Amino acid sequence: MSESINVNTLYPSIARDLEAAVNLLQAGTVADRFQNAMSSNLRYIVSHRDTLREMVIAGFSGTLENVEISLESHAQITEAFKALVSGASDALPTAQVEQMAVLLANVHLLLMLFLLHDRTEGNKASFDLLAFMADGFSLIRPLLMIPPGAKALARLSNILVTALTGSWGAPSARG
Repeated sequence: MSESINVNTLYPSIARDLEAAVNLLQAGTVADRFQNAMSSNLRYIVSHRDTLREMVIAGFSGTLENVEISLESHAQITEAFKALVSGASDALPTAQVEQMAVLLANVHLLLMLFLLHDRTEGNKASFDLLAFMADGFSLIRPLLMIPPGAKALARLSNILVTALTGSWGAPSARG
């Protein structure tokens, strides 16, 4: 029997689906693994588009009942991306794994919001945006090995964590 999905249970179910997709990934680069896991997760999300729309409206209006569950689910998604990055053939240095995972988790949010507005057949624009982002990750990957690139990733990661938690570099957002 399939689980009942509603506004308060959607984000945790998206997190579980992403974890399952990451666990099934084959060897590959961060960019390839991200594209494969997100392709699977976006297909899952598409099947719950109306509920996602309700969840986003509830989140923006302040009526979402389980905000803590959403923060926990975002942390779970970040952990899944840590596993994705750590298992990649071009894995980043340990200090950057968490920072890249935070970035990928926030790109995940962006892709979900983009998907809500995608009116192309088969959500082609969403999957094209995902492919574009994966290409971008491939391009910036070498830059993360030099100090200015590593510093920029750390700065971006702190900004994203702060936006979600209200606390600069908050450990609770890191899983």
